[in-house]
Amino acid sequence: MLGMCQPLLLQPNQSGDTALHLAARHGRAEIVQVLIQAAKVRHGDLEEGISSREACHQFLIRRTKKEKNTALHEAVRFNHFDVVKKLTEEDPGFLYSANDAGETPLYMAAERGHTQLVSKILDTCTSPSYQGPKGLTALHIAAIYGDEEITKRLLETERALAKAPDVEGRTPLHMAAITGNVSIVKQILECDKSTAYIGDNDKSTPVHYAAHKMFRFRCGDVLKQLYFYSPDSFELVDDKGRNALHIAIINNDDEAENFVREDPWLSSVMLNGKDSAGNTPLHQIAISESYLGLEFISDSRVDKMAFNKENMNALNIGEKSTDRPWRRKLREELTKSGARWGWRLQSIRENSGGKEVVDVKKGDRESNFKDLKESHLVVSALIATVTFAAGFTVPGGYVSEQGPNQGHAVLSRNAAFKTFVITNTLAMSLSSCAIVVHFCMLWRRKEITVLRLALGPYGAAIELTVYAMVAMVVAFVTGTYAVLGCPSSLGLAIEASVLGCVFFFGHGAFLLFLHPDFSSWRRFQDFIWRTKRLLNCFCNTELQNKNRRLNNYMFSRSKHVFGRSISET
Repeated sequence: MLGMCQPLLLQPNQSGDTALHLAARHGRAEIVQVLIQAAKVRHGDLEEGISSREACHQFLIRRTKKEKNTALHEAVRFNHFDVVKKLTEEDPGFLYSANDAGETPLYMAAERGHTQLVSKILDTCTSPSYQGPKGLTALHIAAIYGDEEITKRLLETERALAKAPDVEGRTPLHMAAITGNVSIVKQILECDKSTAYIGDNDKSTPVHYAAHKMFRFRCGDVLKQLYFYSPDSFELVDDKGRNALHIAIINNDDEAENFVREDPWLSSVMLNGKDSAGNTPLHQIAISESYLGLEFISDSRVDKMAFNKENMNALNIGEKSTDRPWRRKLREELTKSGARWGWRLQSIRENSGGKEVVDVKKGDRESNFKDLKESHLVVSALIATVTFAAGFTVPGGYVSEQGPNQGHAVLSRNAAFKTFVITNTLAMSLSSCAIVVHFCMLWRRKEITVLRLALGPYGAAIELTVYAMVAMVVAFVTGTYAVLGCPSSLGLAIEASVLGCVFFFGHGAFLLFLHPDFSSWRRFQDFIWRTKRLLNCFCNTELQNKNRRLNNYMFSRSKHVFGRSISET
């Protein structure tokens, strides 16, 4: 057929595939040989896209389809060794570029684990391309999958690949470290130790990546290799000033933490290292949600009173966090290990001959408190306005007929109406009292601190508003029942009353007893825990005083006995 119509040799189909693409894809090595031989005896011209310096068979081998795939791409994709061998031997000097997906034939072979194909391409091609998508190389992908043989061949052929970064600045050693491939880490370090000091775009080194705990059971082995070949790399920090121990705690990797604590030199360098925010690994434990290795806290080499740039130590952070069982255990361990509450959050300044405690974050707190007061004042005023209007536009209206009851409420003898009037009056009065409290606080705003406002008048105003809201809901329910309580609409009145009560009071009960942010039971547990701490401190103080009195008594007694013995002598 080729003898009858030679242009068919280079003719593509609708997908851009030539006959050579199809033969390579299906592994037909004998057909590939026939097509290449036919191209060798054929002389192309410039009209067919064949340059004067390029043989027809080379043009056929190098021709790409729509996705920029050559015949070698197709043969590698489906692991056809004989076809790869034939194509590379026929055109060894061609630099096979990447297709639209960023894949070169060598990268594809490494990604699929085709060791024979990688070796054949490296042995035959004079200038193979190692590139893959997103800046990855064939060595990156071999390090990720832990292919020892492919890694060995690539490093033997091109040692510079050990330092080649991807678009995020990660070298093959980064990939081997985070995936826990110990043998690959060892090969790369033996090839070039300096790779352990290379950071990615965030300045994270392979040591940081090893502490990420993607494969926890190999983390210690990877760290041992990095420490053996490049111990100084453990001193490096990322762009946030964090060392590998910070990263290990963030990722809940107690194995990396134990590795650091067991080595005297590493523990001296990393245990109390501070990041750019001044946080030590102990601060990071206090920030985390559920770190497993609480043995770190009891280590005597850990500074329990280290302060960050916000003047907070680990116990300050633990006290501010949510009161979960792990949090309580954390605080107990910190207190047992000698941590004390840090008072650097507050500073002392002289004021009118006396001393006043001023919170460092007082400005932010007062701003938030001001916004809260304004919102509360709006709610109180709205309740007062609604209940005031409801007091004169009563349910059922007024008697319009002339007589002694003209102008009186139609439902004045109805029990539900009487309840409406009482609760509406209560809501009006309580919300008005809350508004009065706000005005009183404005008169004395320079004399009352935020804490005293929260515990004193403002707390009372909030309670008044809550009671007013309850009374307003009861007034609405009873007013509705009074209007609709006739026999013809009694069912509707009951349904409206039940719905109003269930939604309001049910939601209130959920907030008070079940919701974690408002639960009274949670606050009660926290109160019990703080009370226990105070009692323990008090008992310890009493015990110390008792021991001191006992020592004084024994000393005075021994002095008396000793003096008497001297006088007798």
